Amino acid sequence: MSTSRVRLLVASGRRWDAAALQLALVAEEALARGLPVVVAAPEIAAPAWRAALPGVAVRALTHSTSVRAHRAEVRALAESIRANVALVDDELMRNVCLRALGDRGCVLQRLGLGEEAPAESFVRRLAARRTPAGLLIPQLSDGPLDRDTSRRTPAFPVPFAIGVHDVPTNGLTTPEGEQLAAPGDAAPGDAAPVLLVIPDPGNPMSALPAIRAAAHVVRRQTAQQDASEAAHSPFSRRTLRIHLLGAPAVTQGLRVQAAALRIANAVTTEPLPADGFHLPAGCVAAWVTASGDEGAHAVLTAMSHRVPVLLDANSALAPIVTHAVTGVLLHSDDPLADAIAAGWIARLMAHDDERRSMGAAGRARAQRLHGVARLTDAVFAASERLAGMARRAA
Repeated sequence: MSTSRVRLLVASGRRWDAAALQLALVAEEALARGLPVVVAAPEIAAPAWRAALPGVAVRALTHSTSVRAHRAEVRALAESIRANVALVDDELMRNVCLRALGDRGCVLQRLGLGEEAPAESFVRRLAARRTPAGLLIPQLSDGPLDRDTSRRTPAFPVPFAIGVHDVPTNGLTTPEGEQLAAPGDAAPGDAAPVLLVIPDPGNPMSALPAIRAAAHVVRRQTAQQDASEAAHSPFSRRTLRIHLLGAPAVTQGLRVQAAALRIANAVTTEPLPADGFHLPAGCVAAWVTASGDEGAHAVLTAMSHRVPVLLDANSALAPIVTHAVTGVLLHSDDPLADAIAAGWIARLMAHDDERRSMGAAGRARAQRLHGVARLTDAVFAASERLAGMARRAA
């Protein structure tokens, strides 16, 4: 099937999150290429899909409705454009779309980063000469597909993608109401530098090293301030601020630790939006401990905003970052880990040219390896290969 003949059905079974956003990016790019697109999504996520894809038919699936009713709704939606490629993000929607497309297309299920592949029974429909189905395995680098080659289920590597847009000029303000500089472009001598910290919701205290390293920097800065300035304000405009992104249940423990380290006044928090986020203005670095799709989205968002990224070298997301080029890879098992991390934060604050060079390299990498067009091309290429495999099997 040629790309120009693709008629895309996107069927998500998830709430609106970083994983569902990957499907939305493909739909948006397909629409920009003039291809027919329709969407089926849970009722709770449908408003976000409609906002992301204005003008696209979005069928809201009520959670209380039976699977049989969902099949009928999705089939009607697919027939409205005679869809021949279905892109899904969970097993239930995969099975619904297999029935909806019949024998006129193929179904591709995108796995989340680190998600286990379905059982081998997944390939039975291909063997029975029905709708061919395959897996999309997200990759963080251009390396070979890292999965068990003994499995018979067709699997295709696709890049993790992010929309790379112009950096917004608006952002956070200081507690005094002063506007900060744009992300990646803060001049520490003139505006408050910000360290963005994005904890892992499943293990919030994994971000504690970021708080300890920031405390080193803040205490050093405070000690160097003029006594009269320090008496007037314990945290001046030039003192590092720490901005935590996450739900209150995720950030609460980190705020307690910040208070114990006597830097509570330097810490601000904000919920992590499900559909992405804007980096705080004046952001000099982003320390990410979140994992999976959410973590990858956070890392690439920072890179696209020209902000250097700090990651643990043992993180599954480490392949995204090239040490000292697009960010910094830290070794948490080093006895001097906190001091080394503090040194890197201070260095990025003090050396504008180096920080901006890292930021520019990070944005270039995000555009080159993680662009939406590249993801969409990979999805369509996988559908063509899968259709070819089905024809040969028949």
